[in-house]
Amino acid sequence: MAFYWHHFEKLKREEFENTWGCVYEGLHADSRLVLVMPLFFVLRRICFLIIVIGGYQFIWLQVMSQLAFCFFSLIFVYLNRPFEEEITNKLDMFNEITTVVLLYMIYNFSDLIPDEENRYLVGYFFVAILFINLSVHLTLIGISIFQDLRDKFKEWHVKCQKRREKEKHQKSKRIIVEGTDIVRDE
Repeated sequence: MAFYWHHFEKLKREEFENTWGCVYEGLHADSRLVLVMPLFFVLRRICFLIIVIGGYQFIWLQVMSQLAFCFFSLIFVYLNRPFEEEITNKLDMFNEITTVVLLYMIYNFSDLIPDEENRYLVGYFFVAILFINLSVHLTLIGISIFQDLRDKFKEWHVKCQKRREKEKHQKSKRIIVEGTDIVRDE
């Protein structure tokens, strides 16, 4: 991160972005604070790994630490809008909200709820929320693929039309030899 902070003025230059831009690709490069996002992403996963391995017997610690990360990330994305595309900002906030709801529901699978029927009911809601989240992502992916295919088809159609016009133009191109009635195709 220090490297990017040091070269902050160069971030928007094409040669710098082509060489070093993969870390901040898709992020607004006009704020130093936004450059913390990739670092936070990696640190969040490392902390999750440490807490799951080191505190495997403390489910409350795992859930509370993940809730803290989710709330921090949600507030950060809401206030800073770090991504270039607004749909990505909204989708990230949607993911964090979904994760918070699911983390709160995890407590219901413990011994806090003694009735198994209620646990099953909570389980159905848990699966439904996961399904909604997955459906939103798959729908957006499907729309993106459809738009890409439509654009590719349009490009292909335009190329085919140009090629046909060129072939038609070459066939109809004739040179008339001066002073005679001879017509020759080229």
